[in-house]
Amino acid sequence: MLTINRRLSTFLDAARWVAAAAVIQEHARILILAPYGGGSAIGHWAYGAFYFMTGFGRIAVIVFFVLSGFLVGGEVLRQVSSGVFSWREYAVKRAARLYPVYVLALAAGGAFDWAGVHHANIRGVYTAGDPFPGLNFSIAERLNPPVLAQNLVFLQGLTGPTFGSNQPLWSIAFEAWYYILFPLLLWPVLGRGAPVAARAAALCAGLAVMCFIRGEMLWYFLIWLVGLAPHLLPGRMRIHWSLGLAALALMLVVARLGLIPPQLAFVTETALALAFALSIFGFSQSGDAPLPGGRIHGYLASFSYSLYVSHWPLLVLVVAATAKAFSWGLRMTPSPGAIPFWALLVILGYAWAWCVAQLTEFRLLAIRAALLRWTGCRRPRTATGP
Repeated sequence: MLTINRRLSTFLDAARWVAAAAVIQEHARILILAPYGGGSAIGHWAYGAFYFMTGFGRIAVIVFFVLSGFLVGGEVLRQVSSGVFSWREYAVKRAARLYPVYVLALAAGGAFDWAGVHHANIRGVYTAGDPFPGLNFSIAERLNPPVLAQNLVFLQGLTGPTFGSNQPLWSIAFEAWYYILFPLLLWPVLGRGAPVAARAAALCAGLAVMCFIRGEMLWYFLIWLVGLAPHLLPGRMRIHWSLGLAALALMLVVARLGLIPPQLAFVTETALALAFALSIFGFSQSGDAPLPGGRIHGYLASFSYSLYVSHWPLLVLVVAATAKAFSWGLRMTPSPGAIPFWALLVILGYAWAWCVAQLTEFRLLAIRAALLRWTGCRRPRTATGP
């Protein structure tokens, strides 16, 4: 099993916050700017570069999946193979990591959407569905208790849509089901001392989960599993960190430019995942000295989950309210005034995520320790998890 030294930890922190930043940057841009190529000004090289650099949102989700597979999957693999895995402790830790931020994001997102439906529904943003990624549906139709209940148990994308406008929550359901599925498949094979009947039951449950989640969610489980690769590569194998980083940079460009046909999107995403896993392995072998800016990377990464799950409803409300009040700010042709507005949206999203994290992510260890005590589990050792 690979040991996470200080240098690798810094790299993982940097990858986490940069991926979260890529998501909010793209979301802010698609809210306020028209699609690329929609006007004469858009052909300017500076705007072309801006569109390119703010188009990595979907790609960033692949990075999150690999990070999760490496961190969460790697910890499960270590504990199961060493015979110390506890189902109850694992469930409590995962719930402590996912739910505080998630529930607050659902509640606040619902409040923002309600305000938008009743006070800022300019051009039918909240009811008609604007035909662009992330908002091509009626938000009002998704703002109801049944949809909320399904989201609370991570059924969005399986039995119903995401709650309200918060479309980024699709990937949180993916993550939650992977947390359930992976140990159900691994423990029956590597678990020590467990009765055969218990192993068989776990394996049957894992197969049932695979049948239930099916389709795209099951395909992306393979991407998640790629995160385990650095743990499984032989220790004698040597890869310089620069080689892994170069492979990652190459695949990021290939994916962003769409050089591989869309029909083979999963091939592109798998290659990207493998390149990121290779870079993780390379940094694990490059010494223990942390990378420059370690504290900054660590701090920005510490509320990246809050940023990812909480920013979208707020951004939609702000842009819709601005458009209603000033007839400006929604799906505009690029202009010098639009870029500062984009930057302001991104800063606002970060400020809101920081506030969410004050009540949730920054209190993770305390929340986890309390839940472990209340459920009779041993105290946590580390804050493992994406």
